Amino acid sequence: MELQRAYNGAIDVGVTHFWNRSPIPGVHADEIFTLYKRAWSAYQRGTPQDRLLAERWARAVKHLAIALCHEAKMHYLEPRSKVLPEPSVTSQAQEAATRAAHESALALLDAASERIQKSSLTPGVDLDTLNRLLNRGRTHLEQSPPLTAPFGLLRQQRIQAAHEYGRALEYLLLAVECEAELQKANGPAISRQAAA
Repeated sequence: MELQRAYNGAIDVGVTHFWNRSPIPGVHADEIFTLYKRAWSAYQRGTPQDRLLAERWARAVKHLAIALCHEAKMHYLEPRSKVLPEPSVTSQAQEAATRAAHESALALLDAASERIQKSSLTPGVDLDTLNRLLNRGRTHLEQSPPLTAPFGLLRQQRIQAAHEYGRALEYLLLAVECEAELQKANGPAISRQAAA
C-alpha cells in the first residue's frame, strides 16, 4: 500500500514540476474559466435564486476541474508508465473499491445521457459540449483495463475522471435547468445579465 502511495505521489510531483505541458487532445480546459465566470456573475446578482444558480455552476466547475486534473495526470503517466515501475499488488478491498467506483461512474454517465437526450438546446451550454463531456467520460471507462487486471494508477485515474465528468454533467444540467426557470420567471433581463 505504501509503495502504491509513493508511486502516486511521484507521479503527482512529475505532473506538477517536470511535465512539459502540451494540449491534451479532446480536452478544453478554457471551459473552466467560462463556467466559473457564469457562477460568479450569478453570485454577484445576489438574489436567493441566483445564489442557488451560482452554487450549481460552481459545483459543475469544481467537478470538471477535478476531471481535468485527472486528464493531466493520465497524459503525463501514459508515455512514462514503463519508465517508473508501478507496484501491481492488488487486495480484495482494492478490487471491490475499483469495481464500485467503476459502477458508480457508469451510473452517473448513464443518468446524464438520459437527461441530455430529454433536453433541448440549453442556454449557455450547448448540446455538443454536454455530449463531448459525456463521451470523454465514457471513453475513459472503455479504455480502462478490465476490472480483473491488477490494480493500476492509470485505471484508477480513468475511472475517477469518468466519475468527475459524470458529476460535472449532473451539475451542468441542474444549472441549466435553474437558469431556464429564472429566465421564465424574470424574463429576458436575467438572460442578458447571465450572458454578461
